[in-house]
Amino acid sequence: MEYVLARAFAHGPFTTPVFGFSCAQTLEAGLDRLKDFKPLMGPKRITVDRSADVVEVGLSSSDPSVPLPAPFGLFEIVYLTELARTCTAGGPG
Repeated sequence: MEYVLARAFAHGPFTTPVFGFSCAQTLEAGLDRLKDFKPLMGPKRITVDRSADVVEVGLSSSDPSVPLPAPFGLFEIVYLTELARTCTAGGPG
C-alpha cells in the first residue's frame, strides 16, 4: 500500500518543497532542498552525504529516541525515487 500511495503522492499537488527540488540542477541539490522541509511535513529527517561520486540519503525520525517506523521509511524511499524519476530524465516509472 505504501508503494502505491508514495508514487501517487510524488505526482500529487505541486508544493513549495517539490518546486525547489524540481528546479535544482542536480539530484543532490534537490535532496538538499527537500531535507530542510521534511521535518515540517512529518516526524522525519533526511540527511544527504556526498563522498567521491556517491550521494547517500539517510532517513530517520526527527526524534532520536523514537525509531522511524518501517512503513514511513518505505514510503520515503518510494516517494523520493518517484520524485527523482519525474524531475529527471528517468521519467515516470
